[in-house]
Amino acid sequence: MTVTPAIRGKLEVLRGDITRGYLQPARYVIHAVGPVYQGTAQDALLLSRCCENCLNPAQKHRLSTIVFPAKSSGAFGYPIEKACGIATGTCVKALVSLTGIQKIVFVLFSDRVFGIYQGALADAVA
Repeated sequence: MTVTPAIRGKLEVLRGDITRGYLQPARYVIHAVGPVYQGTAQDALLLSRCCENCLNPAQKHRLSTIVFPAKSSGAFGYPIEKACGIATGTCVKALVSLTGIQKIVFVLFSDRVFGIYQGALADAVA
């Protein structure tokens, strides 16, 4: 996988495209559009794949840390309780096979969401 100098136009849903960080405090940014919540059984699979599609380029580029927002839980309508369980579960499972990634950080938008993620993460590592 190569580093794209810039992304123009629309991003494909679930795909993880990596670019340089430019003026960001990170060397790279992995861009991924999460799924819009439909209330179907497939939603969990799509959100999990979105997370995996960010972790894979991070591994390929030998990044040791990756930061995730609360994917799909804002404008895309995914219930935060469900989304965080899927995201944390996917990331914890992936850490078993990903050798380079040492740290995954979730950047969250409120104390309430932070508490929900803490509970989901505790469940995922139990």
